[in-house]
Amino acid sequence: MMHKHLADNCEVSTTDERRFLELYFDFVRERVTPSSFVSRNLDRAEWGAPYDDDRWAFAALMPLPQAHIYALNPLEEPASFVPSRMMKVDFAFWTGKQIVAVEIDGGSHIGSESHITKDRLLQRSGVHVVHILNSELKSFGMKVIRSLLPAEITRFWTGPDAKQAWNPFDRSIPF
Repeated sequence: MMHKHLADNCEVSTTDERRFLELYFDFVRERVTPSSFVSRNLDRAEWGAPYDDDRWAFAALMPLPQAHIYALNPLEEPASFVPSRMMKVDFAFWTGKQIVAVEIDGGSHIGSESHITKDRLLQRSGVHVVHILNSELKSFGMKVIRSLLPAEITRFWTGPDAKQAWNPFDRSIPF
């Protein structure tokens, strides 16, 4: 399983970070598995995306654990064109247009000056930052994934215009 591989090999150090990975991959699996009603009463061709093709799971965005993101501090004079700050986030997703950083937060982070500065720098650099509390993972489980992550992540079977389903396996790929 991919979530286990990432958890075991990418320095996913806390129980709550591991729980996020597990919930995310369970969400992806749930999205591509039709309900018993659908699978009993319709032909597979009528199921619609993402249920009509098992390969839809491969269209889901892969979380990058312990990602390092560089950002410029707008309050400092730039010494060069190289960003001055590198910040580590718990998970990053690349949507094709922007980075979505997911921070799994415990009580020790909330309201700390360094956490607020990091968040501000990431947002000013165009990174969409999503905070998920440890207590939310425990209390709400899968609902956290469905409700807090942006549609670019949770509706992975929709195309760039998000109006219709697209399947990357139905198109010619240049490599």
